Amino acid sequence: MNIAVAIKHVPADDDVRVSKKTGQPVVDLTEGRMNPLGRRALETGLRLSKQDPASEVTAVSLGPEEAEPTVREALAMGADRGVLVADPLLEESTGLATAKALASTVRSLGDIDVVIAGARTTDRFAGHVGPAMAALLGFSIATHARSAGIDGEDLLVEKQRRDGTATRLQVPTPCLVSVGPQSPDPRHATTWGVHAAFAQDALERWSIADLDVSPDELGPGAAATTQENVEPVAEKERETEIFDGEAEDTAESLQRRLNSRGLLR
Repeated sequence: MNIAVAIKHVPADDDVRVSKKTGQPVVDLTEGRMNPLGRRALETGLRLSKQDPASEVTAVSLGPEEAEPTVREALAMGADRGVLVADPLLEESTGLATAKALASTVRSLGDIDVVIAGARTTDRFAGHVGPAMAALLGFSIATHARSAGIDGEDLLVEKQRRDGTATRLQVPTPCLVSVGPQSPDPRHATTWGVHAAFAQDALERWSIADLDVSPDELGPGAAATTQENVEPVAEKERETEIFDGEAEDTAESLQRRLNSRGLLR
């Protein structure tokens, strides 16, 4: 089973500022790290590969040259291949453009059975790149997974619901799985892994020229939407009231209170 893991180099500081001029996050990658959910995605991919000895795990990252440490860390953790697609157009691309570039990268890797990604990144918290990539690739998708295993030619994906219970999905391959914070804790890099990560030709460097995506589809000029202004959200004082008693009595009390404030029609 061929597995591709999408990882992103994000600022080390989670407190990301937004530019009042552009309305976009101010991303300083001078001191960066691998996106935390990307690390969990890599761990999920590495565990999957152990279930099939013929598996190959490829870590893929889009971004500037500063993203190199993230790809090398993925290699040190156990990825078989590391690909960094670096191009200035990617640095200012929107989520859809990023999804197009990632989908093209996956196609360029060859026969990929499973793509694994974090459900969101700490610099944008958008959460739509993975689903968009799956749609562009024509892959099945399972989101916010906490574990995944190989079941014949399919994946058996377990995800946690909001109430804490779990549900299992039989997902046909090829597929994309996004993992959430309940997925396995990532492993640490080993000494031998670090040595291999810095071996000659361990890191593959690609550019947009290596992909089947047009430069016109990337960069800020390709954005489907524009952001005109950014304003802070005004804080509001909120009142909290707890109703005690039997379910029927508390429901009636809540209804009376909502009616008294004109909130029910």
